[in-house]
Amino acid sequence: RDLQRAVLAAGSAGGEVSKGTYMDLRVRQNVWWAEESVRKGVQHAADRNYAMAIKCYQSALQLDERNADAWVAMGAAQANTSKFQEALKSFGKALEIRPLHANARRYMDATKAKVRETLGPLADAMLGVSAPSPPRDP
Repeated sequence: RDLQRAVLAAGSAGGEVSKGTYMDLRVRQNVWWAEESVRKGVQHAADRNYAMAIKCYQSALQLDERNADAWVAMGAAQANTSKFQEALKSFGKALEIRPLHANARRYMDATKAKVRETLGPLADAMLGVSAPSPPRDP
């Protein structure tokens, strides 16, 4: 609504909206729509409808690929559907955008723990941790 008011005000003030103003408004509008898609996704996730939640997060990221909260929510939904590698990538993307994002870090650590619990010794290969080299004879 604030965006609508800004467009109307700009239009009524001079009859035309400059390209810079239009692009600024468009970016802000996309950010708002992305946040709204994340909110809807969180509602679906709370109902354990992870497929719909993931669709909402994908929509959010199409609008604003730098939305760290969308990446975290996407990762949580992926982890809840046992798509652990995808989840870890999503959390990693969130941390690239916001390195101190507490939920991204917490969920990434929890997902890694779940992978280790589920896969045991095979977990290190999935997580990209190399096994120690065997000792060599001198």
